[in-house]
Amino acid sequence: MIRQIFPAQSTTKLRSKQALAGRFFTEQWKSLVLSCLCIFGMTASSATAQVSPSAQVSPSAQVSPPAQVSPPAQVSPPAPEAQLTIANRSWADLMAMLPTYRGKVVVIDLWSTSCDPCLKEYPGILALQKKHPQEIVCISWNCDYIGVKTKPVEYYRPRVVEFLQSQNSNIVHLMCNEPADELFEKLKLDSIPAVYVFDQQGRQAKRFDGHYTRTASNASATQSTGKAAAAAASEEDEEESKFSYAEDVAPFVEKLLKK
Repeated sequence: MIRQIFPAQSTTKLRSKQALAGRFFTEQWKSLVLSCLCIFGMTASSATAQVSPSAQVSPSAQVSPPAQVSPPAQVSPPAPEAQLTIANRSWADLMAMLPTYRGKVVVIDLWSTSCDPCLKEYPGILALQKKHPQEIVCISWNCDYIGVKTKPVEYYRPRVVEFLQSQNSNIVHLMCNEPADELFEKLKLDSIPAVYVFDQQGRQAKRFDGHYTRTASNASATQSTGKAAAAAASEEDEEESKFSYAEDVAPFVEKLLKK
């Protein structure tokens, strides 16, 4: 009996050890497998959390930033008109300027804003200057100043500038700083408009005024139709200029230029 019991006990112990060993191995294997699964799970989770390159929006599909709209081209302000320069001078000052124009014909137009015939004929001097820009010097000589103490030369400047700008006058502009009546007496000039023409040597070649045309027109009228026609012509002359640039001044200047 004793011999039979010991082997049985040994077998039982052996089986118990084997069972324990198997259980230990199984537990170790499970732990290893679980560890691997955990690591794999964490890796997979982090991988899925990231957007794969294939899932990213291609550059062509990306919404490009809105194109910057360039500001509209600025419109340059119109160029300001050339400032009109008008100097105040005496007649003596003007005569002293003539040598500087030697070699050119000088045309001086005496006028006033209160003289309608003057204003009517003024475009003639501008046309003359435009036709001969190199051979002629045209000078605008304003006679608005009449010598009243409360109305100096500068008092008349705004109206003079306004008229000259309306004519787009681009010649030499001067305002007489002597009272008009005193100047006319000095020049023995009855009235304006009047035009002085100086030749290329600075000598006075002609003066166009009321006497110049009045004498010629009256003489012609007297010869053709008698005294009545002459009287009628004289009355018309009171409202019109006694000469014109087109019929008198321009032809005379053309003759000087041909000499």
